[in-house]
Formats: sequence, structure tokens, C-alpha cells
Amino acid sequence: MGKAKEITPRKRAVVLQYLKDGCKQKDIAKKLKLSESVVCRLKKRYQATGSVLVTKRTGRPRVSSKREDTRFKRCTTVHPTYSSLQIKIEAGSFASTCTIRRRLFSNFKLKSRRTSQKPQFNSQQRRKRIAFCKKYKVWIAQN
Repeated sequence: MGKAKEITPRKRAVVLQYLKDGCKQKDIAKKLKLSESVVCRLKKRYQATGSVLVTKRTGRPRVSSKREDTRFKRCTTVHPTYSSLQIKIEAGSFASTCTIRRRLFSNFKLKSRRTSQKPQFNSQQRRKRIAFCKKYKVWIAQN
């Protein structure tokens, strides 16, 4: 199950005020368009800690901030042929190249691409192409 969107501090305060006023959890949930379980959890947290502030989360903190992720995207749109290593150098980030690729895909749906390799003309093909161009230089297509 994915992360749920965090409830704003203002909305938390409103829920707390309704609870203090003696409103039912079900009514509060309907008024504020929240699920009943959210209101119940806020009530339990307030009773246990005396506060409805968000506690520090467990797990490893992110290496890159949202601002840095946006910098990765901007660098990619300005220089679409850059590799993740070049983006890392351009953005001046400490994040790994794998992290940069992951952020670009998960946040902005940007997949990695490779430019198509086109074969170079050899000398004979160049001469034929120049001859063709000179021959049809003044040619006008008739409709």
C-alpha cells in the first residue's frame, strides 16, 4: 500500500477542536471529507502524546530533495542527450546515477533514451548525393 497524503496542520487542528467540542468522529469525517480511521488515529495520537503533530518517520532519509529532483528534470529537458552521470555533474549532486534515473522516472515519468545511430556516408555516396543535389538544384515540383 502506498503512502497517503499528509493532512495539513490546519485540518488537524480543526479535527482536534471538533473532538474537544464533543462531536462524533463520524460527523467530523463527513464534514471535513476525511475517512473515519484518520479521525480516530488523530484522536488516539492526541490522547497518547498530547499533540497531533507528525512524528519523525522511520527509514532512511532521501538523498535528494524535491528541489534537486526538479533540477535533474530541468537538466534533462535542456540537454536531452545527457547521461545520468552528466546530469549528476551538471546538477552538482551527491546522489548516485541510479537514484537520478529512479527520480526522473518515478517523479516525472522520464525514461532513458538513446539517440539513434545513423551510418556515415562513404566517399562514393557523398559524390552521388552532391551530383543529385546539383542536378535538381533549380527543379520545381509541379502540382
